[in-house]
Amino acid sequence: VPAAFDSAASVPLSLEWTSAATGDQIALASFGTVATQRQPTWSQAGGWDLGDADALVYVDAGKAVAFGAELPYEDVFIPPSASNGRGAFEVSIHMKTHMDGATEAARQVDVGKFKLVFPADACDGVTDAAITYKNPAFATWEEVTGLGAGAYGQTFFSGKVSGAAVLMFSLTMHCAAGTHA
Repeated sequence: VPAAFDSAASVPLSLEWTSAATGDQIALASFGTVATQRQPTWSQAGGWDLGDADALVYVDAGKAVAFGAELPYEDVFIPPSASNGRGAFEVSIHMKTHMDGATEAARQVDVGKFKLVFPADACDGVTDAAITYKNPAFATWEEVTGLGAGAYGQTFFSGKVSGAAVLMFSLTMHCAAGTHA
């Protein structure tokens, strides 16, 4: 049913069951609705490795290497006990290396830098405690300084990886309720 998620929608809910006591069919029509979310653009386009660099979403087609952020597709539950009214969710940064390289050395990346941008007024800044994963193939990771509120970055070197969707970095974000762009 992928077409059902081409855009956000409201779907009516109905139930039908057989009564255990009488054997009669019972129907409860349109007792509520569920809001569906639009499938993310990158997923609609076929995901990470489409085999055609010009077709990749959010990637400069002239670049052989790209970064992407994996975010939750579903709503994030914010428990009533959350003292700051913010929900926690994992953000993973993946890297696609030059997959058309003729040799393994040509496909590998040994140094890189990425920047994650988020709404500073709705999300907490990133701290060392929020970092849950750094790709161990790289011996050195350094935070990019001077980015300002609503941005976080890392530089990595002294290692090498290759692949269509290499997990590079993960962190836990804390954001207020709402739809954030």
